[in-house]
Amino acid sequence: MEKKSKTSGNHEKFDQDLNLEERVERDYPRKPKSFYSSIEPIIKNRILRYTVSFILVAIVVYFYIVFEGNREDDVVKVFFFDMSSYLLVPIALVLAFIAIFYITWDDKIFRRFRSPGLYMILLTGIFYILIFSGIDEYLFQNTLAKWLTQGTAVIVVALVRLFGMNIVDTTWSADDVITIIQFDGPSGPLSPQFQLFYDYFENIPIIQFVGRLSSIGIDARCSGIHSLTIFVTIFLLMLFEARKRLRWSKYRTFSDLRALLNKNGIRGVFDKQGSKTLLILSGTFTLNFLRVIGILLVGMIGTYLVNILRVTIIFIINYFEGWGVAEPIHNYLGYVFLMIWVPIFWLFILPLFEKKKEPKISVDSKSEPSISNSDLTDNSTTDSNDSLEIVESNKNKE
Repeated sequence: MEKKSKTSGNHEKFDQDLNLEERVERDYPRKPKSFYSSIEPIIKNRILRYTVSFILVAIVVYFYIVFEGNREDDVVKVFFFDMSSYLLVPIALVLAFIAIFYITWDDKIFRRFRSPGLYMILLTGIFYILIFSGIDEYLFQNTLAKWLTQGTAVIVVALVRLFGMNIVDTTWSADDVITIIQFDGPSGPLSPQFQLFYDYFENIPIIQFVGRLSSIGIDARCSGIHSLTIFVTIFLLMLFEARKRLRWSKYRTFSDLRALLNKNGIRGVFDKQGSKTLLILSGTFTLNFLRVIGILLVGMIGTYLVNILRVTIIFIINYFEGWGVAEPIHNYLGYVFLMIWVPIFWLFILPLFEKKKEPKISVDSKSEPSISNSDLTDNSTTDSNDSLEIVESNKNKE
């Protein structure tokens, strides 16, 4: 017994000599760090993430500018070396994917923008497929594209007249699916103007039209059919992702029909109660379907209005500044507007159709029986009296 007490005393004295960190190190030896755990703090550094993501996005924008400016060429110059134009968009999509995941990785500011960013990548991919697969040629020939082309021309003419444009004539060609809009300049009829440029990459002179066009055609490519097709495709994925957050009619669901089948069998579906359940279930399904169609129509109308805005801006810039300024805007503005509209729809319009978040009730705020100060004092005095009685009884026993 004495030896055990001496050894235990020595251990206690040894533990007192060690500080807290040394004791933790002795009792809980650390595992060797992996390579990832050692570099994780460096990779997650906010400044590094923002810088790398900004550089990747800048490269993506540069690739897009090169692609749009040389869409008809098979080989383009990228960073002073030749590259196939077909590789620009896939490489840009990969870089954009890396940039979005890296900047939103464990980030409180940009975390909510991950889904819109991924939808913009998907938008670009669908746009790329439509152009290079030839599917857009079938879109341009359908009846909806013809209606949209005529409607776009009518709305744009009405809008540009508000800015003082003198519209001379509008001609619709059903065979070519195009509306030709003719107009005069601010000071009378427009005359063609050309300017000589020198292409330093190709080492050839280029004569480019820089004056104001006296007529502009709105065809199926300007009708918004591209944007609407892309938006509908993306909307289906948005609907799948947001299905649990949207408001749905749940008066009767398929679970009610399943419970009826389990209770009464297949015959129970065709009796009075089963027929009533089926009727209410079909009504609920119809209401939810109409709700989806309503949300889709809001998005499609917004997409079409964005296209109307694009065409109107091109007309106005050509009228006042000339086609030399309007042409690059014509090439880039549609894609840029759609890239802005899709995140706006996801972040601000779709949440209007979601469930209202119920306020969380904390555990402490639940109704509990109130205890007055007098009750506390009474309880404390009774407890003290009981403890005194116990002490006295123990003394008497001794």
